[in-house]
Amino acid sequence: MSANVCIIGVTAGGAASLPPELRQRVETADVLAGGERHLGYFPCFAGKRLPIRHPLEAWVEQVASAAEAGRRVVVLASGDPLFYGIGPRLVARLGADCVDIHPQATSLQLAFARLGMSWEDAAWVSIHARPFENLRKALGRYAKIGVLTDRCQSAEAICRWLVESAVDEYEVVVLENLGASEERVVRGRPPELLGETFTPLNVVVLLRRPDWSEPSRSQSALLGTPEEHFDHRRIGEGMITKAEVRAVTLARLQPLPSDVAWDIGAGSGAVSVEWGRLLTDGVVYAVEREPNAYALLLANVRRHRAYNVTAIHGEAPQCLAGLPDPDGIFIGGSGGHLAAILREGLRRLRPGGRLVANFILLEHVHEAQQVVKSLGLEAELVWLSVARGKTLAGKTGLEPLTPVAVLSVTKTIHGAE
Repeated sequence: MSANVCIIGVTAGGAASLPPELRQRVETADVLAGGERHLGYFPCFAGKRLPIRHPLEAWVEQVASAAEAGRRVVVLASGDPLFYGIGPRLVARLGADCVDIHPQATSLQLAFARLGMSWEDAAWVSIHARPFENLRKALGRYAKIGVLTDRCQSAEAICRWLVESAVDEYEVVVLENLGASEERVVRGRPPELLGETFTPLNVVVLLRRPDWSEPSRSQSALLGTPEEHFDHRRIGEGMITKAEVRAVTLARLQPLPSDVAWDIGAGSGAVSVEWGRLLTDGVVYAVEREPNAYALLLANVRRHRAYNVTAIHGEAPQCLAGLPDPDGIFIGGSGGHLAAILREGLRRLRPGGRLVANFILLEHVHEAQQVVKSLGLEAELVWLSVARGKTLAGKTGLEPLTPVAVLSVTKTIHGAE
């Protein structure tokens, strides 16, 4: 079948932003589909209009039905229809041979052009009808971040979250109505923009401040952050997972970049912070029940710029109910609810996911093994004994750390049901 659907990218400049041949494609179409704003650029169109409606799948079927009936269909989209746009859905339904795509510059490209900045090294994220977490995953990892917004996940909401989360390494640029006569650019630090109101049609660019001081290597390395870089004084010297144990624990979790992770009994957050660094496109939910430990968890998450880590003050397993199902679970503390946490964690863990629990007491190891066995799963056990060099009378001796049992489980398809 020949291409029956023409997908045309439009900027805020409306019909005037299109070359004559594309305007003619619109004018001679039988069906014009797209968002209400895009359709409004062509008030004199006399054919059938198909404004986007939810569920989106039903609207796609309407477009496909019109095309398959031999009608000339034009779909209007923002900028590049294949960049966070409707293009991929229509291609998936109709096939690449049956669509004709004409992109224009995306709003983010126009934004960087207005700023006179290169964009090949920028992160591009969308929170337009998508989770706010998409932005949090990019924060701290990139010096330039372009963000597509909507009425709820707005420029105002971004500034408010940055201030509330004490994220001060970025300057915010809000670019409104790009390509239209009402175009406006507002630039400032997040606290300076809290009182501003922006038009809904905007994009946001976050730029790392030139006076921002990068953390040291030991504070930002993926693994091996020394304990002294975490505040854990109010919960005791022994209440932080040591760097060597963290490394083995995270290796046993076998993390993938886009994982959803639960850290239960997160304490001061040392495991959560390093886990979050490994999950470049994932998120960590760090659960802690003790008020003092939770306060330190929050402070350490902010101190280490672990923006994809969400700290939760609550008692497991009850507080886990509202979290997305995880790909990985670490249990660093159970508050006396080990069996219940294991059962709920393994029930919610996605197939193929990993659960790792660290223990000092043999009784807890035995309890965990029995729970895992009762669920039809098999537990692996590593006994980790580490000693660090220490100066003794001018010479070097070895000082052992407390041995730790590292228990790990893989969720099979039939286990833990």
